[in-house]
Amino acid sequence: MFIKWKKFTYHHKKKNHLLKFVFFSYLYSSMESNSSIDEDNPQQKKLKLLCDLIDHTQNPSPPIITLSDDVIEHIISLLPIKLASQSSILSKRFEKSWQHSIYLCFNFLLSKKYSQSEIADIVHRVIIGHSNKKIETFQLCLDSNRLEDLIHIWLRIVLLKNPSVVDLDFLMGRPYAGPFVVPFQHFDIESIQHLRFAYCVLNFPTEKFKNLHFLRTLVLRHVNVKPNFVKTVVDNSPLLESMDIVKCYGLRHFKIYASALKFFKKLKIADCYRLDSAFVDAPTLRVFHFIGKPRNLDFNDRMYELQDVMFNFTIVPYAVPKNRMEKLMPFVSHVRVLTISSTLLEDLCSTLEQGKIKGPKPYLWYLKEVQLLMETSSFLNPYDIINFLDKCPVLERFFFDMQSFAFDRTCQLWLLNDKEKFEQYEKQLPFLKLVKVSNFKFSEIEKQLLRFFLEKAVNLETLAIFGMRNYRFTKKNAPAIVDLVNLLDSWKTSPTAKVNVYRYRHKEDGEILPAHQDFIKYYPYY
Repeated sequence: MFIKWKKFTYHHKKKNHLLKFVFFSYLYSSMESNSSIDEDNPQQKKLKLLCDLIDHTQNPSPPIITLSDDVIEHIISLLPIKLASQSSILSKRFEKSWQHSIYLCFNFLLSKKYSQSEIADIVHRVIIGHSNKKIETFQLCLDSNRLEDLIHIWLRIVLLKNPSVVDLDFLMGRPYAGPFVVPFQHFDIESIQHLRFAYCVLNFPTEKFKNLHFLRTLVLRHVNVKPNFVKTVVDNSPLLESMDIVKCYGLRHFKIYASALKFFKKLKIADCYRLDSAFVDAPTLRVFHFIGKPRNLDFNDRMYELQDVMFNFTIVPYAVPKNRMEKLMPFVSHVRVLTISSTLLEDLCSTLEQGKIKGPKPYLWYLKEVQLLMETSSFLNPYDIINFLDKCPVLERFFFDMQSFAFDRTCQLWLLNDKEKFEQYEKQLPFLKLVKVSNFKFSEIEKQLLRFFLEKAVNLETLAIFGMRNYRFTKKNAPAIVDLVNLLDSWKTSPTAKVNVYRYRHKEDGEILPAHQDFIKYYPYY
């Protein structure tokens, strides 16, 4: 039945002992992660007996208790479909074991080995031959072009088995195929807890769901969203915890009133280019990420639980409201992690009024990590940056991504107004331990900013500098880089501080990655 993956495993029949080791080591890893086996846990005891049984086949010495077929099928059903299919060559007992898998995941990795027609054949054979009454997860990443009728048949079969997770991704068909039309009435079942749609057209009900009341996660990417869908989801999903809306069109005014939701924690909105305004009323919200145009964005006064916030406002060619960041800051006064674009920081740190620069008020008393994303047309200078960091008294990690920005455009304002203030700054940053500067251009103003961090951060542990994309580390500029490192070492106050200069594409250590790194890199892919 499972032809394609059997072809892959057929060439390894002479190495059955190796496959047995890999297969059951995967099973046994769930117990190893807990460092010890719980003898009171029946599932772990059965799994240990099964592993001992395979060991006995290799070295038959003491007697062993054999397991029934039902127990083996239940264990194999907990494996992903690919690994479960590979178990079919272990022995005749496992020949049709893949038919009982409850995790049917056909992700984008299949497209690296098979064509779209071959993937459709694999999916069809698995779903038609599936004999388990339950499916826990169904994930499908496919080009829906000319396969609409077949996909509808698959969905009818899968949804009859009450899945908990449904993930449909048809982005592989863009831009040659249109979005897949999802019959949302078929998804209105009680078992579904996590829904993810990509490049689909959803016909949401206008008033209420019939049975979809246990929904916890909703992710929409490249989906035509109707204006009333947010209200419909919030009113009919009391257990909703997370909502992601990425590059969705058809949505101009986003309003969410989630005061009745007791578990709603995450809301992410990214690159909805037609979005004009957004209003959020969610007292339990802890994570809010926004990437898009700087239009009207407002919160309810009761947003006291926010701890993780991203305001990445992109540059637009039209006039935008002034003092936007100053209006938003009171709502994020308890935030621990913040990513902010330079367009917002300009409104807060350097609002020019009758030739005078007004500084920000002290708001962020709990902030521990800041990531600053610079725009090309920004006019921030080093003093504006440290003036903002001065309002974060317990800051521990600072990430500064210059992108294509250069301080040269702000040189005149820097020399006239702020250079003297910058040099006379006397406060220290006692909690700052990590500073990372990306797209470093080796200018004198940038070096002065690094000197500030090395002298004022008395407990600094790491200063990581990443060069520009087009800056090459060659033998000619190697002495200049060595001289830069020596110069920075002479400025540091903390004896334990480490100064490192890396290439642009250097594989970064997990310790010097910002908390929002995955979100920034993940969503632009779509």
